[in-house]
Amino acid sequence: MWEMLDTHGLVGIYAASLLIPFSLVYFIERISDWWQG
Repeated sequence: MWEMLDTHGLVGIYAASLLIPFSLVYFIERISDWWQG
């Protein structure tokens, strides 16, 4: 049980570490586009 929980937690952390920077870059690009008009 704990091994499954650890694996699932690691996968979640790995996915978050990939998704968060990409979404942040996308968000910044959208704002800079809107800012420049």
